[in-house]
Amino acid sequence: MDLFAYGALTNARLVRDLTGREFPMSPAVLHGFAKVFNAATGYFVVRPAEGGAVSGKLIRALDAAALERLDRYEGRLYRRITVRARDERTGAVQPAELFIPADAEPKPNG
Repeated sequence: MDLFAYGALTNARLVRDLTGREFPMSPAVLHGFAKVFNAATGYFVVRPAEGGAVSGKLIRALDAAALERLDRYEGRLYRRITVRARDERTGAVQPAELFIPADAEPKPNG
């Protein structure tokens, strides 16, 4: 499973520290969302936004154990949804998991 990352998880070293493994990453864009600052948490989050686009990275080929560790890292304030992200290297649009705030309304982008 691939994951679209837009914040701290774009750091390969952090992902390795959290999961115990290295995963390939590709630059990517997520359409239909915007990156906004959440003053309550002090972190950027993504929320559905008509016409929006967020730059980030696709973390490739995560297994269930790695995703579980990333779920624990993100905590209960976030949940995963499936979206469609565009790989900037190949131009391919593909499914990927995305962490959004638990209170965000999911909006399909694909």
